[in-house]
Amino acid sequence: MRSEFQTLLTLIYIYNKFFFDQLNIQVINSDTKEANLSIKDADIGALYIIQHELLKNKDTDFAGVIIKHPLTNEVWMRVNSKSKPMSQVSAAADNAIAEVAKLQKLISSQIKWFSQMKFCPTCDVRLKKDSVTSILACPKCNYTEGGPKKEKQTTVQETESDFLVLDENEGKEVLSTIEIECENKDCDSREAVWWMLQTRSADEPTTQFYRCTKCKTTWRNYA
Repeated sequence: MRSEFQTLLTLIYIYNKFFFDQLNIQVINSDTKEANLSIKDADIGALYIIQHELLKNKDTDFAGVIIKHPLTNEVWMRVNSKSKPMSQVSAAADNAIAEVAKLQKLISSQIKWFSQMKFCPTCDVRLKKDSVTSILACPKCNYTEGGPKKEKQTTVQETESDFLVLDENEGKEVLSTIEIECENKDCDSREAVWWMLQTRSADEPTTQFYRCTKCKTTWRNYA
């Protein structure tokens, strides 16, 4: 019964959250034991909530709500109680407003909770969070999201070569040239190609090689 009542509250609240302020109530007759009311331009659901609050009161003997006629927007309410039925109607309306205020907070919290939910982009299934890794995973297709980011590791492989082999005709077209006196005393050239190689351990300087562009004499220089 309680869950049905809260469902009714939800529907009415979404339909018109200010319906209690819009009730146009007229007292048809009232005495110490009974009160008859006419309510115009109101949703009967609002009166069902007040009726529910009235019936929770142990002093209420009867509380009923009917539509006077399907073609008129008028609802009648009859209340029988042990004493002061109008006071009980007023108290029931206040309690109903309080219930709606609670419902407003409940709906807001549920909307906030729902907005934080995440779903699988493929299956539209709600992702479940692993309590250990904090990774969100789809129970249907194993799609995952979140968790600690993995750093990409790049492995650089160094290719070592002790020698740079050049054909006899290779020279200027392949390597840079430098103005330097040829080591061959019989050669008058002052131009050579040059290159550098790591021929010793990594913590030692590289070795610089030279080759004369004229006589092809090759020599090295340790930096």
